[in-house]
Amino acid sequence: MRWITPLFILLLALVPRLASPQILTYDEGRYWVNRSENFLDAIKTGQLEETAQSFHPGVMTMWFGAAGITIDHIINGEDHATVDPMQYRANIRVVMAVVNALGVLAGWFLLRHLFGPRPALLAALLWATDPYIIAHSRILHVDGLTTTTMFLSFLTGLIAFKHDSGRYNPNWSVRWRWLAASAALGGIATLTKFTALSVVGLLGVTVLVANWKFFRATQLPRMATPFIAWGLIAVIVWFALYPATWAHFDRVIDRLTLGVEVAFEGHLNFFLGEPTIQPGPIYYLLALALRVTPWVMVGLVAAPFALRLYRQQNHLLFSLFLYAVLFLAIMTLQRKQLDRYMLPVFPVLYVFAAVGLLWIVDRLHIPSRAMWSMATLVMVVNAWISYPYEIAYYNPLLGGAATAERTLLVGWGEGLDQAVDYIKTTSDDVCAANIMSAYHELVDIYLPCSNVTPLDEDPDVDYIVFYINQLQRGFNQPLIDTLAAVEPAYTARINGVDFAYVYAP
Repeated sequence: MRWITPLFILLLALVPRLASPQILTYDEGRYWVNRSENFLDAIKTGQLEETAQSFHPGVMTMWFGAAGITIDHIINGEDHATVDPMQYRANIRVVMAVVNALGVLAGWFLLRHLFGPRPALLAALLWATDPYIIAHSRILHVDGLTTTTMFLSFLTGLIAFKHDSGRYNPNWSVRWRWLAASAALGGIATLTKFTALSVVGLLGVTVLVANWKFFRATQLPRMATPFIAWGLIAVIVWFALYPATWAHFDRVIDRLTLGVEVAFEGHLNFFLGEPTIQPGPIYYLLALALRVTPWVMVGLVAAPFALRLYRQQNHLLFSLFLYAVLFLAIMTLQRKQLDRYMLPVFPVLYVFAAVGLLWIVDRLHIPSRAMWSMATLVMVVNAWISYPYEIAYYNPLLGGAATAERTLLVGWGEGLDQAVDYIKTTSDDVCAANIMSAYHELVDIYLPCSNVTPLDEDPDVDYIVFYINQLQRGFNQPLIDTLAAVEPAYTARINGVDFAYVYAP
């Protein structure tokens, strides 16, 4: 009967991730579908330098996107993208969804090894059912996959340095199979998003700090050896899975250099009611509070009171705490800050929340069966009612999406599907319609036969589609001012907030 728990976790993670709606995020529509198609073409034609498509570098995203395209072609034929473009785009997410669901199962296994069955199971349930994580786990992008692979790399690294008693080994002896797994996962994470390279530094710092009282200068060579080996394995994996490095390494370097420039140049954001280039050091703290579920927030508040019950694992919990704090510090150094960039710390939050929630359950003497049944039911229902706009989920304890609208940059394309549906139902001939939109690339995918153009000062069109983050940042302000006194023909609302506006001038 040992298979029941892992099967339950896998199904809980897999079902919502495979339930992919025909709704596109902006980056998928503009970048990642095309990049995956180009990546697959480059592999087929042998033009391997063309696999360097992005500065992220996003290689694993494109591998999984290319695998999804291949599966879709086998099942639906190579003309499916033309026959049913939206279903085609939903289908090619499948491989990404499965990989991230398996990551939840792997995370449960590793956490069970480190913390025991109860915290591991509750952390896995939180991970499997969190609406914000579900949304990013099934789209064709980099941050959900980076979260999975980076956290698994860190956990396997912790196991590599851990005594059977649960403590770190002060003699710096390691379990090499676990270290190799950590390095391979680290290489895969860095192939997805280059900032994941920080995982080796985070692992090194946390293990060193935990072993500080045993530190001796004479141990430096022994300390360095496992991390040098980690780096070599990660580099081998990185090169082995990145075809462009075999054919045109200079092109790869150019792409990565561009990524560094983009990260530190920033872009026009929105924070605390004002447009800004760099939100500042408290951005991620507020974003975390707004993006977690209420039970994760409650568990995090209770977690400090529960630490005395986990004395044997306190050094491991401290390692996870350092992982989260140091990673957020690295992200804060970048001028370009978005809430999805903090996703790699979410699995850490689930561990601490699980510890805190279990402490509350034990203090209240809630029966175990009742606790697990109620927890699962609440989490599943929350995920279900958030569908299909899980990406627009915000913590209801803090006012939900209405608070987020006043605090953070909101919207990544959700709601445009509703705006497009309105245009389809009201236009006499949608293929002859002239439409202007700030997200014109995305609207053009929804309405490929229409004439969709970027916003400009001339509203001589059939429809104008405004979007929430365009209004937050004041893009096309003269046009906004022109239409300020006009009642929109349609407003797309999600969680009580207006995400998209359709004007019919």
